[in-house]
Amino acid sequence: FGEVLDFVYNEELRISEDNAIPLLCCADALQIRSLFFRCVDGINALISVVTAPRFLAETACLLGGTLAEQIQRIAQDMIAEHFDAYAIEDLRRIPTADLLTILKRDDLSVIHENGVFDRVCEIADGLSEEGRTSEMAQIWQTVRFGALSGGYLARASQVDAIPKLALIGAKILHRKCGSGALPNLVAQRFGTDDWVVGPSRPRKPFKDLVCAVMYSVDTDARNDHDVERNIAAATLVAEEIEFLGGRAILENIFARPWAPSEAVGVNTPAREPSEAMGVNMEEVDA
Repeated sequence: FGEVLDFVYNEELRISEDNAIPLLCCADALQIRSLFFRCVDGINALISVVTAPRFLAETACLLGGTLAEQIQRIAQDMIAEHFDAYAIEDLRRIPTADLLTILKRDDLSVIHENGVFDRVCEIADGLSEEGRTSEMAQIWQTVRFGALSGGYLARASQVDAIPKLALIGAKILHRKCGSGALPNLVAQRFGTDDWVVGPSRPRKPFKDLVCAVMYSVDTDARNDHDVERNIAAATLVAEEIEFLGGRAILENIFARPWAPSEAVGVNTPAREPSEAMGVNMEEVDA
């Protein structure tokens, strides 16, 4: 509170990751608009990959309303985008509700679902030691078991907190999302009162990625079997890319000359600086 008095009487204020959220809470409660806006500017400058877990935890404890939702959304986006870079201690400090939201996202930054399993396993061990069994079950349900490799699926079958029928149901659902009735039927057959089967879809590691899938089919070739095999192989690769969230462009190298600029795996343009994440004051009632 002394920092608030220093600002009111002397206009002196040094905002850091240690005091940003508590000062914002005081400014909101006392309706000191100038301090409120200074704190918002400070949070926009301070929030980063490193500070996001702390801001997310403190925001859940101290704030509410539109401003809290904005800070939480920004922090969650940062954590999801750099999920595989965080130490397990950083993830454990995130409130369970926010962690569940992050772990359920399609755009979670992981190479393979096996990585999610490893992180969740460590988080669940900590919750188990603290006796938070209900939260542990919710955390486990964020893993998309159908996308695990065979070895990891075997490890999952040895976890007492994971129902074996849920693993079977997840494997059935994997890559079967196109059937509208199937998820409901599997959920009824393999789900339980405290365990929800799903989601069936995989993560999207190829999100925002455009890939050119090149294949060679000589239209003058007489071997129809080779032509069909090449087209089928290219189509399967393209379907896999789109299944993982990317966009595939099928291209026959005999159709037109290949240009060096048409490289495979072209990333979409990066977000412009004007589109950077930050608290939008137009949506906040100070």
